[in-house]
Amino acid sequence: MKVIAQFRQLCLWVTLTMVGVVFVCLLLGCTAEEEPTTQTETNASSSYNNTIKQGQEAPQWSLLDITGQPFDSTKLQGKPTVINFWATWCPPCLAELPELEELYDAYRGRGLEVVGICMDPISPERLSDFVEERNLNFTFLMGDDEIAAKFGNFPAIPTTFLIDREGYIANKYMGRVPKQTLENGILSILNMP
Repeated sequence: MKVIAQFRQLCLWVTLTMVGVVFVCLLLGCTAEEEPTTQTETNASSSYNNTIKQGQEAPQWSLLDITGQPFDSTKLQGKPTVINFWATWCPPCLAELPELEELYDAYRGRGLEVVGICMDPISPERLSDFVEERNLNFTFLMGDDEIAAKFGNFPAIPTTFLIDREGYIANKYMGRVPKQTLENGILSILNMP
């Protein structure tokens, strides 16, 4: 009987510990170290460089979309834009995607653009399937180390940038953003002249 009681106590402790770890991951976001990598994938651009600041001009870039076609940041000129860096293996990222879709649906009529930049090393076809399965309609692009470097090599995902109509960084969020906080930020860039 004593052994059974000890076993139950151990199971309870392990369960509570795991719940706590999951809660912390959901609250704080995913770090790059959580993604499975090999030794050859590590390079100098993975170091954190927090050079992107509020009020700074957003970097120019070009990436492939989920059809394999180039998508240039100049297509977003004059449009308030949410840029969300995420990955398919990141639970907080996955929790944010439906909220980003809801906000896009609510405000695209006022000119809002939402761009999801997937930092997974997956094919455009696989990402296209992922997006289609979840009925997501905003723009999805294939991320890489170069785009991460242009946005300051952020240490965790999701990382979200709000860019105003003039092309300046209006806000930056690291980790999962509460929907209301993100909506308030979106409203502020929609209402800017």
